Amino acid sequence: MADADPDARLFAALHARDVAGARAALAAGADAAAVREYEYGGERMVETATESTLQAAVGSGLPELLDLLLANGLRCAGHHRELARAALFAAVEAGAEAMVERLLQAGADPALPAGHGGEDAFARAIGGGHLDLARRLRDAGAPSSPQALLHACRRGDRTAVGLCLRGGVTTKSGPVLAEAARFDHTALLDWLATHGADFAREAGEALVAACHSGAVGAVRWLLARGAPVAHRNAYAWLPLHFAAYAGHAEIVQLLLAHGAERGALCGQGRTARSWAEEAGHAAVLGRLDE
Repeated sequence: MADADPDARLFAALHARDVAGARAALAAGADAAAVREYEYGGERMVETATESTLQAAVGSGLPELLDLLLANGLRCAGHHRELARAALFAAVEAGAEAMVERLLQAGADPALPAGHGGEDAFARAIGGGHLDLARRLRDAGAPSSPQALLHACRRGDRTAVGLCLRGGVTTKSGPVLAEAARFDHTALLDWLATHGADFAREAGEALVAACHSGAVGAVRWLLARGAPVAHRNAYAWLPLHFAAYAGHAEIVQLLLAHGAERGALCGQGRTARSWAEEAGHAAVLGRLDE
């Protein structure tokens, strides 16, 4: 440790959750906003990534280490804005309220997307079920987003959905019925249907999603309201094909009872029975052969 350069000593102390060691490295000239490159992986493939002191401090779980960096010249705005963006995202993912609060107070911008397909911190808070953090981020200026709304629908969390809707998105901002149906959240489907979700536009894809995942309750809910059993997705698969291939015999029976065509061909020119036979789903074959 004594032979290491100050920045390396600082990173080692942050990873070891060593406040005294971090303080000593900074006193020896370590850069509070340092960034290191490191390798990870196995023998066959080695990847390279970067890590900032901010991320390491957040990962330590010790707010004292973050305070130490901030007291030694690290800023979350201006030149260090990009570093703060990744650190805030990491703190939100961990549900670390104290870290998030310190980063926001230091000027971290909650509206910046950070990784995961451009997803923002508010969406990640909703996706992780950290509703108090989501409220704090919104109060700090984070916008809502369609990604956040879809996360809320996947969780079946009506409170989270409401929080997203108060941030500017609407129930028409994404495939909300499909995401709720995929995870069999029938109570949320009821709520969305009475709060502006576009059933006529979404019902077919929602039925496909429910049939694929085996969400029997959602399938019943959708069929009772007229979801089209003849809907084809982008690959020309019907709900029956998905249910048969996934082995959901009860759903297959429901679809047949609502007029699904046994012999319909998918985009690959195959019937639902062909897919069920390939997958070895005897119960599905029995329903299709009745």
